Amino acid sequence: MYLKKDVILCIGFYCQIYKKNPNVRIFLDNRFIDEIDIQSINGIDDKLPNLYFYHLKLLPFPINHNIHLEVKNSDSNYNNGFMTKSTLLRFVNFSLLPYSECELAYNIIKEDPDVDHYNLLPYTVWQGNNGNILDNIINSTIGGSGTFLCNFSRNIGSWIFEKPSIS
Repeated sequence: MYLKKDVILCIGFYCQIYKKNPNVRIFLDNRFIDEIDIQSINGIDDKLPNLYFYHLKLLPFPINHNIHLEVKNSDSNYNNGFMTKSTLLRFVNFSLLPYSECELAYNIIKEDPDVDHYNLLPYTVWQGNNGNILDNIINSTIGGSGTFLCNFSRNIGSWIFEKPSIS
């Protein structure tokens, strides 16, 4: 029998919408978790991003896990080779929290969504559907469709995070 490990996944976005809300599909180990439409929040005017919390149960095996977020965002006024307006996302929080610490961590994240504690953003890569790869997504504003990817593994009572290698 495998003991389950409960965690809370927190995802936070700032979003500036041109016409349509971007859609995000969340997967853990290729298992569908949820699908959300991100609402408009201007990071300059609002102090808190859109925050989404998910209670996940991770089995200790397989030891290697991955989380990926598929973004559908083709909202722009691209015409005759020029684009002046587009829906833009800034991924500001991507955290995996131990369930036992979730209330404390939730309060920390609500106070400061850019907090580094528990944050997976340094280990996350963006792969755009147009072939663009962004290795450092921290404080990056992203337009268009693509996938955020993060790999992690469990190692004797702790988690090890690593950036996926994309060629």
